[in-house]
Amino acid sequence: MKKILEKYQDHAWLVFRVIFGAIFTIHGLQKFGVFGGTPLTPAAGLFFLAGIFEIIVGPLIILGLATRIAAIFGAVEMAVAIVQVHWKYNPIANWNPLGPTGGEPAWMNLAAFIALAAYGAGKWALDQKVLKDWA
Repeated sequence: MKKILEKYQDHAWLVFRVIFGAIFTIHGLQKFGVFGGTPLTPAAGLFFLAGIFEIIVGPLIILGLATRIAAIFGAVEMAVAIVQVHWKYNPIANWNPLGPTGGEPAWMNLAAFIALAAYGAGKWALDQKVLKDWA
């Protein structure tokens, strides 16, 4: 089983990267009224800025371009979301990310961004062609 899984690990990492980047991009687009979201204005502050980050970081992750740098920005965004939104509005359950405002998706995204920053884009990515030192 291990040999089969190792044979397709590059494929799996590509699938993970594309799905994760697409979901992150869609989440950002929702902040601007796409996919059923409510459009935000710059007055929304951090939420507006988060949407811009998500629309930039998501496609970079999908393409595997500047993946480690994009992942660091994504991880910082998720850390800010956890501290500024989820802990702030769920003080009783700060230790537990489950629940309506606990931030489970933010914690999962943070973990995914840490993995992407550590491992890079993988074999099939623009980083391999453009940013070899960062791949």
